[in-house]
Amino acid sequence: MKLSGTQIQELQNLIKSNGVKYYDVQMELLDHFVIALEEETEMSFNNKTKLIFEDFGGKEGLQHIVKEKKHAVTKRFLRYTFNLSKHFFHYQKLF
Repeated sequence: MKLSGTQIQELQNLIKSNGVKYYDVQMELLDHFVIALEEETEMSFNNKTKLIFEDFGGKEGLQHIVKEKKHAVTKRFLRYTFNLSKHFFHYQKLF
């Protein structure tokens, strides 16, 4: 089943309305929704969308995905900052 532009827009609005505020996470989830919808041909768009949404765990599941992504980005940023500080305050540069 090939999705139309309006159907993709509906999926994007569904994702946004359930508390996913980061664009990159929205696009990842949208990609997963579109792939799952294009694989299924027997069910209607609305029924399959509801089924996929519930497979993700509903609103709580999407919030959990956002929380995990935020944690991963924060961890990567702190690791980068630590390595930069370690390089800047290297023993040879201090003296």
